[in-house]
Amino acid sequence: SGDIYSGTWEANLKHGQGTYYFGGDLSRLVGTWEKGQITTGKWELDGAAVYEGEFKLGRPVGKGKFTFTSGLVQTGAFEEKKPVEGEEEETGEGEGPKAPNVTWKGDSIVSF
Repeated sequence: SGDIYSGTWEANLKHGQGTYYFGGDLSRLVGTWEKGQITTGKWELDGAAVYEGEFKLGRPVGKGKFTFTSGLVQTGAFEEKKPVEGEEEETGEGEGPKAPNVTWKGDSIVSF
């Protein structure tokens, strides 16, 4: 896959400051890692934008901002979608918690 992690480790898990390079699309996660997961930092999307904010189980969550290569900035939040009534999220046997299902709710972008 060509993925590379460069940073600090603790108990064989990414922990502290580090950068994870995705070989497939050249994007990067740069920031603070705890027990193998990024918690805060930047998601650098090569040639498109940079997202800055918090993360949960590898996905952006909560308030953050996108800075696009054009210079435009959009603030907003990745909000967790709640399961539809009657649906339950299942975890398979031996699987850990599932990453949150999120959607981006961005504020208006105004440029002059």
